[in-house]
Amino acid sequence: MTEIPHDPQRIMRPMAWLVALAAVTVAECSSSAGSTAVHATSDKPAMSTATSAPTVAATPMPTATRDSVPAVTVTVTQPPAPTPTVVVQSASHGPFRSPSGNITCTLSTPGGEIAARCEVVNHTWVAPARSPDCHLNWGDRLELTPGSGVGFNCYAQEFPAAEQTLAYGQTRSLGTITCDSEPIGITCTDSSTGHYFRISRETYELS
Repeated sequence: MTEIPHDPQRIMRPMAWLVALAAVTVAECSSSAGSTAVHATSDKPAMSTATSAPTVAATPMPTATRDSVPAVTVTVTQPPAPTPTVVVQSASHGPFRSPSGNITCTLSTPGGEIAARCEVVNHTWVAPARSPDCHLNWGDRLELTPGSGVGFNCYAQEFPAAEQTLAYGQTRSLGTITCDSEPIGITCTDSSTGHYFRISRETYELS
C-alpha cells in the first residue's frame, strides 16, 4: 500500500478558507449587533441642548368682589321742601279779582305813573265824606302811588272785566308796589315808603 504524502499547502488552504469565513461571519454579526444598537437607541427621545427662558407665571392682581368688599347702604333723607310764595307777574298788568269776586284791582302806569287801585263791589263799611274837588264816583275805590301816599280814588271810568283771579297766598307786583291776596282781603303795599291799604267787604284800612 502506497502512502499519500501530506501536502501542507493543501491542508492550510481549507483552514484559511474557514478562518476567512469565520471572520466574515463575526463581521456580519458585529455589523448586525451595531445596527440593532442604533435602532434601540433611536427610540429614545433626542436630547436638546437648546435652553429656553424660564416661564414666570404672572400673579393676578386681587380684584374686589362682592364677598370681599362689604356693601354700604347710604340713606339720604331729604328735608321737606319749603312752601314757596307764589309771585304772579303780569306783563300787561291787567285787572285781577279776589277769589270771592267782590274785589277788583289793577296795577298800571296811567300817564307813566305806577299805581295800585282796588275797588270793592259790596261792602258794609261807610266811606269818608267826598273830597270837595271830586265830582265823580267816590267811596268804593282805594289808590296807592309810589312816594305819594294812599287814599280814596275819585274816578269816572270803571275797571275792565277782570279775567284773572289772584288766589289766596299769591301776590302781584309792579315796581315797588305789591298786592297780596288773603282771606281777610287784598293788601297793596309800597315798599319804598311803607304806605299801604287793605280792603275787604267788612273793612278798609289806610296807612
